[in-house]
Amino acid sequence: MLGCTVEAHVLGQLLLMQSMVNNLPNEESIFHFVCRGLMDVPGVADVRRAPADTGDASPSSVLLPIKTDKAYWGELAVTVADNSLFAPYLDYLHNFCFMLAVILEERSQRRQIESHKARLEERVQQRTRQLTEQQAVHRLTERELGKNRMMLEYILDAVPQSVFWKGRTSVYMGCNKAFARAAGVAHPDDIVGKTDYDLPWLKEESDSYRRDDQQVMRQNRPKLHIIETQMAASGVRQWVDTSKIPLADAQGEVMGVLGIYEDVTDRKHSEEALRESEARYRRLHESMMDGFARVRMDGRIVESNLSFQTMTGYTAEELDHLTYEDLTPRKWHEFEAGIIRDQLMVRGYSDVYEKEYLHKNRTIFPVELRAYLIRGEDGEPSGMWGIVRDVTERRRLMDIMIQNEKMMSVGGLAAGMAHEINNPLSGIAQGAQVVANRLNLDSKHSSEAARELGIDPDRLTAFLKRRAIPQMIDSIRESAMRAAHIVSTMLEFSRKSDTAKTLANVNDLLDKAVELGGADYDLKKKYDFRRIVIEREYHLDLPLIPCSMVQIQQVLLNLLGNAAHAMGDRSPGAPPARIILRSALEGDMVRIEVEDNGPGIDETTQHRIFEPFFTTKATGEGTGLGLSLSYFIIVNNHGGTIRVVSAPGKGTRFIIRLPLQADAPAAPPD
Repeated sequence: MLGCTVEAHVLGQLLLMQSMVNNLPNEESIFHFVCRGLMDVPGVADVRRAPADTGDASPSSVLLPIKTDKAYWGELAVTVADNSLFAPYLDYLHNFCFMLAVILEERSQRRQIESHKARLEERVQQRTRQLTEQQAVHRLTERELGKNRMMLEYILDAVPQSVFWKGRTSVYMGCNKAFARAAGVAHPDDIVGKTDYDLPWLKEESDSYRRDDQQVMRQNRPKLHIIETQMAASGVRQWVDTSKIPLADAQGEVMGVLGIYEDVTDRKHSEEALRESEARYRRLHESMMDGFARVRMDGRIVESNLSFQTMTGYTAEELDHLTYEDLTPRKWHEFEAGIIRDQLMVRGYSDVYEKEYLHKNRTIFPVELRAYLIRGEDGEPSGMWGIVRDVTERRRLMDIMIQNEKMMSVGGLAAGMAHEINNPLSGIAQGAQVVANRLNLDSKHSSEAARELGIDPDRLTAFLKRRAIPQMIDSIRESAMRAAHIVSTMLEFSRKSDTAKTLANVNDLLDKAVELGGADYDLKKKYDFRRIVIEREYHLDLPLIPCSMVQIQQVLLNLLGNAAHAMGDRSPGAPPARIILRSALEGDMVRIEVEDNGPGIDETTQHRIFEPFFTTKATGEGTGLGLSLSYFIIVNNHGGTIRVVSAPGKGTRFIIRLPLQADAPAAPPD
């Protein structure tokens, strides 16, 4: 996460502020809260409320209007200290100000509506009681009744809400002008005698309205704030907030229902937009491929996403009880404390750095991360958050690439070296043989030449033996033969084998390699293969694989020989030397394992184990080409993979994977 990327906690804080402003008592406290909250946006130096339409923004200020199509609450003047940090958030801040305007408008409308409702209900109930009392005592004159009716109509028509009333059978008995317009009738009097089914409402809407009417009248109890839809006469389906109360006569008997509703379509859409926005940001948070975690200053983890939980093996509930140091091996604690002290506390964020994490299963894996500081309203550090990426696969692929590059480059080098060495090597070998023949005084020509020069052949033979000349010549010849073998091995790197492949049984190849290895007994090598316990864990129904049996046996013999050599110097009382041979079917590959209980291999050696000429054996005991050639045979000649799994004191296991099809593409790195 480099550069001016959007910080997730800032977006989360904007959403949190939107949800909290409704809880504040008045407009002044809302703007005070918002101005303080927006100070945490990166790059912002100051935020204040500007009067409406001032238009006096300084070059370093940004004016954010707080308005909707219906109302305007002025502007927020944002002084920008660092535009590169601030720019990614400008659109989010415009959206935030629009949502703030919607909330302010909704609060204003709600206050007006509640006030109108209260006055209307009070007046309606008061007037209803008056009419009931007047009917019980005496009947008013038609003139007085007309005046009262005109007053009621005036009141009802003055309110912006739609008002209606129905009889016991849900037949309309009257309404105000706002309701008449929604119902598509010219005058409120035209509504009398109609039912919901005579109006533009949809059938399912009419059914719902009548069910609510009957419930209110049956229970003699108001039903308030019913959020429902209504198909208006204009053809627009709108959302309405309806309240219904029962109407009773002088005897307290329910005689009908009084209803009032307001159009809340804009509010509904705003609420839906807010929910969608929150859901979108939540999905973004959860769908991140990288891990996200937020911690307190004491290191306690308070929030994490699914990627972080999967990476560490812990659930969100388990992480809530851990600190980031619980997930970090101890050797990294001082290093990371320095990052926090020298970078986060100084500039608010860290460079991208690498460390290690401890998985729930206690395995250690490498990660890279970048951390950011969180400050509270008082400006003091309150926590940290970071983006974490598991780089295990990247490191493994990098090691494989480096290994492959080394192996590819050595091919050309081996070919050139082999041809350059071969000619003088042949001369050395032939010269040593000629010298040995010339010094052999059993030969007639050599003995005659010695006598002609006055040299006693027997005394010359004694001299040569005393000075160990024949042994030296044999050593030269042996070294030349060993060098010739190295040259022959090097030439294998310069070309891909064209040896014909035949179908073979892996288990048979393993058994044959063991049989050939059993003949390997040399006191100078300090091991006897026949004393090693061989355990077999074979898959008995393996399909045949196409391979060069000679080459695969060469690889297996090399692995068996290395294992035997590694277990040659076992201390007294140690468990018997043991080699386990395994075979298994793994998808479209056959898996072969050769495992020993020897001393194991450290991580540094594992990284170099397939390099040409790299060996851990003593001088003269190995060429360092056996595993390199095995790598070429498996990977280049057979399209398979080979890798090593080991740890000091835990033995060593080589894993080979060979494809079942001869023309199969190269196997992915194991």
